[in-house]
Amino acid sequence: MTLLGAGKASPADLNRALLEAPILVGLDGGGDQAIKLGHTPALVTGDLDSLGAEARAHLGEGRILCTPDQDSTDLDKALEVLPDALLLCLGVSGARLDHTLATISTLVRNPARRIVVIAEDDIVFLAPRQMRMELAPGSRLSLFPMVPLRAESRGLEWPLDGLDLSPNGRIGTSNRVTGPVSLSVSDPGLVVLLERGAGDGAWRGENALRQAMAVMAAPTGW
Repeated sequence: MTLLGAGKASPADLNRALLEAPILVGLDGGGDQAIKLGHTPALVTGDLDSLGAEARAHLGEGRILCTPDQDSTDLDKALEVLPDALLLCLGVSGARLDHTLATISTLVRNPARRIVVIAEDDIVFLAPRQMRMELAPGSRLSLFPMVPLRAESRGLEWPLDGLDLSPNGRIGTSNRVTGPVSLSVSDPGLVVLLERGAGDGAWRGENALRQAMAVMAAPTGW
């Protein structure tokens, strides 16, 4: 499934996501954005405080599911009603830092869900227990621990072996790929950010997206 929020999302990114996950779900005001980009969501969910009247009329009541809890984000609400499937999320990060942080929080609180975020410059997901990726040497790979944890790595310029990582201590931003990357993580809570790069196929970030999807498909989750 492709989930579209109300944040910044390019038509090219949405079209690319729909190639892999053709069922489109709007997250509240993401329903308006989907329609403006020429797509009709199969469902729009959230507290619906941002969904416009024109979008409501276009969708009809059968495609709208209101979940009014004000203590969770629209992405959280979507996870409550959607089946366990690979979710490609757009428009849930960007200019508003609070929205980006809320999205990261959702990833960390739902380690068993398979979620990949397509952001403007990065492909983002939560690291499973073990993972392996084939990334371009020299590309940026950032690892941000949201809880205290330990990890072992191969294929990174600055290895993680023997290091204690935590959000208020040592973090792993702006590491660089030197070859095939493998990671082993002690606990759920390590956020992975893959550089989308430039000249990476017809769609910028093609390999990063494919590698992230392969990681999420492997039976090594939490």
